Amino acid sequence: MKCFLSFLAFLIVYFSAIAETLEYGFVKEYRGKEAKTPLAGVELMIKGAPSTISDTKGSFILKFATLAAGEKVNYTEIYKEGFVIFNKQA
Repeated sequence: MKCFLSFLAFLIVYFSAIAETLEYGFVKEYRGKEAKTPLAGVELMIKGAPSTISDTKGSFILKFATLAAGEKVNYTEIYKEGFVIFNKQA
């Protein structure tokens, strides 16, 4: 019985872990027509994911526990002191 309960607990943890959705992105500094450079230290607070900060290459990973791939993502705040953050395509 103990073996069965241990196995059941393992399955629950396993399927919970694989249910996590990872979304990769990057932040770049917009300089008009000049080349865009990676922007480190941008804090992203997105609904459904823990807060994350872009690395030295401007890359970040959002880890969603309940959001499925392709679902709309709503941000709470994207912040870096001294910068205005925007989405050029939007």
